[in-house]
Amino acid sequence: MAQDFVREEDKKTGKVLLRGKITFDNLLQETSCKWLETGAKSYQPNRNAVDELSR
Repeated sequence: MAQDFVREEDKKTGKVLLRGKITFDNLLQETSCKWLETGAKSYQPNRNAVDELSR
């Protein structure tokens, strides 16, 4: 599948910008988003909160 986003550098800050349609899986593979992978893997949903929001 073709990439639907581009990786650019912000001219003011030098930080990475991702522009376009991007999937969660794309973000997990993006080197500038390694913090996201760590957080996503360790996330444990609160069952009571999920049940309450699902009503």
